[in-house]
Amino acid sequence: MSSIHSVFHVSRIRNYISGFFHVLETSTMLIDENLMYEEEPMSIVDRQVRRLQSKEIISVKVLWINQTIEKKATWESENGM
Repeated sequence: MSSIHSVFHVSRIRNYISGFFHVLETSTMLIDENLMYEEEPMSIVDRQVRRLQSKEIISVKVLWINQTIEKKATWESENGM
């Protein structure tokens, strides 16, 4: 929502013409009273091992269900998953 400008000109207002292809599918998210929801992992996409001097850190790339396309996958510790 931060990329949407909050002011518009009235000349840009048009009548809405409904169509069959304008139907949007909504996903079911459980939102609590504080407007927060719990993230759920959908799948593990990738795995990498980082080697330090004395140990190895294993990370997995997790694809999340309720995220936008830009933030859909994040690197997480394998122990945390």
